[in-house]
Amino acid sequence: MGGWIGNWSLTRGTHPVSRNRFLPVAIILLSLAGCKTPKLLCFSSSGLQRLTITSSAGTNHGRPIAIDLVYVTDRKILAAIEKLKARDYFAVRTQLQRDYPTGLTIRGWELQAGQQVVADAVAAPCNLASTFLFADFAGDPPQENRLRLHKVKRGTLTLGEEGFSWTPDKG
Repeated sequence: MGGWIGNWSLTRGTHPVSRNRFLPVAIILLSLAGCKTPKLLCFSSSGLQRLTITSSAGTNHGRPIAIDLVYVTDRKILAAIEKLKARDYFAVRTQLQRDYPTGLTIRGWELQAGQQVVADAVAAPCNLASTFLFADFAGDPPQENRLRLHKVKRGTLTLGEEGFSWTPDKG
């Protein structure tokens, strides 16, 4: 006789169906059904893994500047976040965290002018919908100071007086 899981028989005719064969089939069916990747199966993410942030002496006119790296895993809030300029994002950041505690992950830094930060522990979560960088420049800068990153593993954010540039690293 075959084994039992609850009330379900693991036998088919007279040949027992192994539980070891059932698990891979269930995993494939779940992935084809559009379900999120279970944490158990998430070995590495497809997002950013290393971020270097550099600022010059004139960055933000010599004032400290907040930088946020935002991982979005909830597609419902993706449309709202991708339209926000940096100024608007920083105004609603706390409320976004309250409203979507599991839909986004935020890593933040505050840099002084002339400072450099190398962040190696920025691994993106599984089921990543998108990644954004926001920089909170003082005053009313002409740029949006928001950047959407597309499947990049590492890069450098260079801060200027009123804006920034992004350089993806090779390798």
